[in-house]
Amino acid sequence: MKKISKLILFLFVFTIVQLFSYQYFKTIKITGKSVYKQFFLTEDIYENSKNNLGDIRIIDNAGKEVPYAIETLKNQDKNNVKVDLSYKVEQNGKSTILKIKSKFLPLKNIVLDVNDEFQRNYALRSGDDFYAEGVISKVGKKKNLTINLENVPKLKEIIIEIKNKDNFPLKIKKVTGNYVPDRVVFKVTERENYKITFGNENLEKPEYDIVEFVDSIKDRDEVSVGKLEKVDVKMKNVPKQKNYMAYYNIFIGAVAVILIGFMVKKIVNNKK
Repeated sequence: MKKISKLILFLFVFTIVQLFSYQYFKTIKITGKSVYKQFFLTEDIYENSKNNLGDIRIIDNAGKEVPYAIETLKNQDKNNVKVDLSYKVEQNGKSTILKIKSKFLPLKNIVLDVNDEFQRNYALRSGDDFYAEGVISKVGKKKNLTINLENVPKLKEIIIEIKNKDNFPLKIKKVTGNYVPDRVVFKVTERENYKITFGNENLEKPEYDIVEFVDSIKDRDEVSVGKLEKVDVKMKNVPKQKNYMAYYNIFIGAVAVILIGFMVKKIVNNKK
């Protein structure tokens, strides 16, 4: 009875979480004469998106999905963005563990700001996955404080283990990152503002034809996106969302029937 009650409680909580889940959107301001538009993904889109950007949707004024392509621009340094990264430092025996919140950004590298003179080996990982190892140093005017992340996937957190041996732990003042944001390209059919929505883990990456020929689209207008806004997934103009209210009502009815059955059975057994 207790196990069944716990299972019912778990299913109830799960249903409530699903029912009141949220996602995000930004308004895209349409400008220019070309039918094709483009804009760069912003830091808050990377941080709040799910499934490695697979949940991104472009929505027109009528609430319909608009096909889009995401271009990766790793080698275009002119579009480089420098960002301050939050981090936490822990000591583990003779190692300094640096935990960096990388926010799923497509980081090319991270740069440490350290005052000391030193030379230390490091290992780079995320959870149990090992990615690279190398050496960081700062001696006189010579320094090598950049850790390359070119072959590291987008991660929520990056862990760097700095091996101190018998030396004092490094005093890390700041951690910055460098990345070139991905670019979204899509076609408009009206002048009204569009939206980019994201943050719904129930959505999978769509497959659009534009991905196959985006390289040949030369005539584009650069457009801007607005501030991050949060919206209930039950709102209109959000595509392919499930109506959880119907499931919720069915679930509550089923739970009520099950509980009544157990209560009746318990009463009958007590009378015996």
